[in-house]
Amino acid sequence: MEPKRRECTIMKRRMSAILALAGVIALMASAPAQASVAADSAAYSAPAGAADLQKRVDEVLATYPGGTQVSATEIKYNGYNVTVDPYYSEKSRSTINAISCPEWKFCIIVRGTRFDFWQCGTYPLYNWWDLAPYNNNQSTNTTAVAYGQNGTTVVFTHTAKGSGSVNVSPWWYFKPC
Repeated sequence: MEPKRRECTIMKRRMSAILALAGVIALMASAPAQASVAADSAAYSAPAGAADLQKRVDEVLATYPGGTQVSATEIKYNGYNVTVDPYYSEKSRSTINAISCPEWKFCIIVRGTRFDFWQCGTYPLYNWWDLAPYNNNQSTNTTAVAYGQNGTTVVFTHTAKGSGSVNVSPWWYFKPC
């Protein structure tokens, strides 16, 4: 299958899953309450049947504390957003060579988890390895830098605008700007 067609098929599947989850959530919201509502109603709770996806989201929240789950697949942080691909598995992973990215952001997909960095700062990274597609769609000439374990050795740089794939195994810290 052609790369663009495959990417289009993947995006259609993702959108279908998101729309299906939105329908389930809407159905659950219209049903009468069966149990007491948690004190923190701002936190998101995935519908029944999404245990594997929720487990992956919970792993992201445990690894990167301070985020707020806002949907079945998305977590918002101060400076970046994380989206967990509901279709990703180690067995089914495929190589994606290019990804879309909103204006003013640096986007990267690491083993089925997408990170959209939009605020300047240095972010610690955990459990990053493998080949990862990225898109540096920040303002022209903004340079993204990844650092090794000691926090000072530069292991990757990319000046906006552009995209590609990179081995993120040596990345321990990331500064998108």
